[in-house]
Amino acid sequence: MPLSVAERKGNKMIKKLTDREKRNFRPLIAAHRGTYSGNFIQNTLPAFKNSLIHNADIVEMDVELSADGILYLMHSNMEKLLLNCDKSIREMNSSEIDQLKYVNVVRLVTEQKVGRLDEALEALKGKCLINIDRAWDFFPQVFKVVNEKDMFSQIIFKSGLKDGIFEIIKDSGFEINFMPIVSSVSEIELAIQSGVKPIGFELIFRDEASEFANDEFIEKMHNEGYILWVNALSIWDNCNMSAMHNDETAILEDMNKGWGWLIDKGYDVIQTDWPLLLDNYIKSKNK
Repeated sequence: MPLSVAERKGNKMIKKLTDREKRNFRPLIAAHRGTYSGNFIQNTLPAFKNSLIHNADIVEMDVELSADGILYLMHSNMEKLLLNCDKSIREMNSSEIDQLKYVNVVRLVTEQKVGRLDEALEALKGKCLINIDRAWDFFPQVFKVVNEKDMFSQIIFKSGLKDGIFEIIKDSGFEINFMPIVSSVSEIELAIQSGVKPIGFELIFRDEASEFANDEFIEKMHNEGYILWVNALSIWDNCNMSAMHNDETAILEDMNKGWGWLIDKGYDVIQTDWPLLLDNYIKSKNK
């Protein structure tokens, strides 16, 4: 059976991720929860659209499951901040959730409602790579929606190595672009030996002495065909996911010390809250 238009576009985007030479070894930029501020709310369609205007290659989104089985765009435990609501999405039915309105960055109630995963997938179909995060507790339900949208080739699924996760992926019957979140080489070996065939790994490391920052390790992983994703996020004081080479260091101190170190190491994806700034920096380095 010939590939659908969505599959062809998705395969082309994954090829851009996995073919390092074709992208001139330039890292792809992942927009963390979209690009949001002001009246643009995280994990919403406006934030996702905004991230593409800011030259993101990948849109990262978080997903929660309502009590009656509907998948919504929401990071876990963010209901109080974003909706001024004391209940979790998981504790509410869709009829209740659909009545809620987002609160913006200056704490004003907006007319924006909580979006659903299927709406976001439809809006981004064929436009960019998508990373679905925080959804590992209900992967089968997510896989069902993604299959209905014919979008597996466009989506990267991430999860820590929680109990049963490999079996869920292997038993799904789908071709899953799976990227485990790891903090040690032993976790990488466990994922590889599991038989799930990960496309790469999200690396979490605290200092430059980490094996994950070792040039020989990075070269070895690339030679074996794996993608390496790192986080430049600064979402709390002293946020340290990549040896403090993060957005805050880049913007307030030195872009070479922040983002430049990650780029020079050869990581394949950098997740950031400032995609356009990072994109402009990458272009300036390549001149």
